[in-house]
Amino acid sequence: MTLFRWLKTSALWYGLGLVVLMIATALLVQHRGSALVGGVNAWDQWREAAYPYLLAWRVLLYVLLARSWLWMRQREPTAEAKVRLQRIEVSVVLTVALFELMKSGLI
Repeated sequence: MTLFRWLKTSALWYGLGLVVLMIATALLVQHRGSALVGGVNAWDQWREAAYPYLLAWRVLLYVLLARSWLWMRQREPTAEAKVRLQRIEVSVVLTVALFELMKSGLI
C-alpha cells in the first residue's frame, strides 16, 4: 500500500478535520463573545468572573471522561495493553493538572 493510499484511507484526515473544526469554533466563540460583551478586555473580565462556573463544567467533563476511560480499560485483556494504558493515564492526568494550574493562575 502506498503512502498516498494510506493517507487517503486512514482516519488521519478525519482527525485533522476535527482539529480544524475545533479551532475554527474556538475562534468564532472568542470573536462573537468579545463583540457581545464590548471588547477583548470586557471578554477577559467576563471569563475571570465566570471562572468557577467554567471550572465546574470542566470537572464534570473530566469525571465523564474518567468514567468512560475506566469502562474502556476493563475491556482490555492483555498485560502489555494495560501497561500502555497506564502510561497514557499518567500523562493525561499530569497534562490536565498542569492545564488547570495554569488556568487558575497558580503557575
